[in-house]
Amino acid sequence: MVYYHLIESAHEPYIKPYIRFRWRQKLDMAKVVKRLTDLKVKRLTKSGSFPDGGGLYLQVSKTGSKSWFFRYQVSGKGRKKGLGPYPTTTLVMARGAAHDCQVLRDQ
Repeated sequence: MVYYHLIESAHEPYIKPYIRFRWRQKLDMAKVVKRLTDLKVKRLTKSGSFPDGGGLYLQVSKTGSKSWFFRYQVSGKGRKKGLGPYPTTTLVMARGAAHDCQVLRDQ
């Protein structure tokens, strides 16, 4: 927002614009992630890590192999726990395993 200050000097009054910033409080909010579907998982060929939500990720290697892992933090350090390869471990099984990992981590 731009506000204006009226400044009177010895010579002539003039209006000086100034900007007032409103700093918003940064809230710790979870990032909204589009959940993976069976069809998306089958069709993924691009290498990288793809989030499903709740710490569950699908890792696709350069060769095209796919595996599930769970990301979490211990003492501020990021850790990964492997949950199994894609064709053997389905999306539903990986979500269940990730939920079990969350429950164990929160205890």
